[in-house]
Amino acid sequence: DKQEIFTKLVQAVQTVNNPMASQAERVTSSQYIEQMKSQLGPSLAEFGFAYAEAHNQSEFVQHLGYHFLEHVIYNHWNAMNPEGKANLKAMAVSLLQKAP
Repeated sequence: DKQEIFTKLVQAVQTVNNPMASQAERVTSSQYIEQMKSQLGPSLAEFGFAYAEAHNQSEFVQHLGYHFLEHVIYNHWNAMNPEGKANLKAMAVSLLQKAP
């Protein structure tokens, strides 16, 4: 379920950046983020766009969103179909147009 993954990734990035979290919690959360990057492949862009646009979330969540978009471009661009590439370009342009 996408909403569940969305929520768990937000919790994971918050844990990674929480100074009160234990080292074990941070490692587990970091591993979860990396696992999702591997599992989701190009569909990670959808999460990245949502996080980058989530101004109600912390800057850590927004940064994760940009990182996910970068990851998809660097690691999946050549394997993406033209429609997927066009969607990713549209996401990037939309974010740039909304930038302050």
